[in-house]
Amino acid sequence: MAVCSKLISPVYTTCQEYVHPWTPSCYTASAGLLLHSLQASFRLYVTIYTLALLMKGHKPTTRDIRRTIHGILQSTAFIVCHAVGFSLLACLMRNVFGHYNFFTFTFLPTFVSSWFAILVERPSRRSLLSLYVTNIASETLYYMLVWRKVLKPIPFADILIFTSSMSCLSYLYRSQCRSSDSIYSLISFIVGPYEQLNHTPDSPESESTSKKYSKRIKLTEIRSERSCSSKNKDSSSLTYRAMMFYYKMIQKFQNFLKSFARCQYCSHPDGCLHYWLQGGTKVFAIGYGLQLCLRILMHIKKITRKPILLFAALKSPDTFSLGAFLGGFSFLYRFISCMMRRSLKKDVQSIAIPAGFLAGFSFCFYRSNTIALYVMWKSLQILYLVGRDHNVIPEVPHASIFFHCLSTAILFQAAIFEPQNLRSSYWNFLHNMSGGRVGAIDRKCLDIYGLESSKMVEMIKARHKKS
Repeated sequence: MAVCSKLISPVYTTCQEYVHPWTPSCYTASAGLLLHSLQASFRLYVTIYTLALLMKGHKPTTRDIRRTIHGILQSTAFIVCHAVGFSLLACLMRNVFGHYNFFTFTFLPTFVSSWFAILVERPSRRSLLSLYVTNIASETLYYMLVWRKVLKPIPFADILIFTSSMSCLSYLYRSQCRSSDSIYSLISFIVGPYEQLNHTPDSPESESTSKKYSKRIKLTEIRSERSCSSKNKDSSSLTYRAMMFYYKMIQKFQNFLKSFARCQYCSHPDGCLHYWLQGGTKVFAIGYGLQLCLRILMHIKKITRKPILLFAALKSPDTFSLGAFLGGFSFLYRFISCMMRRSLKKDVQSIAIPAGFLAGFSFCFYRSNTIALYVMWKSLQILYLVGRDHNVIPEVPHASIFFHCLSTAILFQAAIFEPQNLRSSYWNFLHNMSGGRVGAIDRKCLDIYGLESSKMVEMIKARHKKS
């Protein structure tokens, strides 16, 4: 009761002392925040939407350009409503109630402003935004409890979360529940479409896929023979014979892999060994390429000055981490699934549970709280939707909007009261969107709650300057 009374007890400080110590006018403070958040968010979403438009791989039509411009403006307004809404409502609540308390400082103004802001955004993006902020908010709540010594740090918690969540998602993927969800496209890309129960060895899709693959091999052989014969005119016969010998050896090895360890219970057209290696190496190459491109873009200035750094990036262990994670997951998932089918002598949905769980240990190569929490919340979201569709769980109206507002309010509350428990990337985001105003808010009046808010924000700002 003493704690509750302290949380709701009035704190008689002005909004100028707390929200905008740089100016006495609430409207001037909100107008300045509006202008800066408008510029920063507009630059951010111009980059995001332009990249999304270019990644479609075709010449943008007039309709695509219009939709891109509309999306940029709408998402920019979404961020601006968050920033300006918090500033105005924090001042308004102080003027209406005559004081602040633990909840009216940040939580309630952010919750209300988030509700209006999410309604500005497109309905198709609301669920994605809700999942994103819920991801960060759950991690922040965990750090807040650890900092208060309510919980002890759990070693390897991210690995346990990822493996258990992937076993759940893999099971749902095989059962074709909510097959339109984007997460299933990602799982299909990593483990392959043959891990779904609708793919049988005699299915037309499998036959057409194998026929296309065999035709592609024949075309490759014909082209290589033509190229080799054309090169033979300008090269010695010994070189030509060596090239043909190595080519035939490679073809024989590929054919051996495709025919080795075939299983009548598996739906993939080639042998199991080729199936495992093909999936692992393909996804590994893609992950390695993505990580390499990202490292080059992040250090482009240093690489242009010292090109030798490019070779260091090529062989850096960090460059291999994403590829090892994705390739390892694909290989292990396919390997375990095939072994389970062989031992059970049938293909059942439940084999996805051990396959997803054990393959999830490849996460050790690329540990990330963001990825672990994303798959956890995604699995919970899909389970809720499945339960709702089967009338097992009642439908919660506007659930995504509520979770977005609640999570955003928790994040803003942490940014103001205890920024040391907030993810550094999210603090940098708030700092950039507000033009540094989130760090300029005077937190001395908040020290009565015993969270050392003014001391912690100075520590965070010093760390931000060094980075």
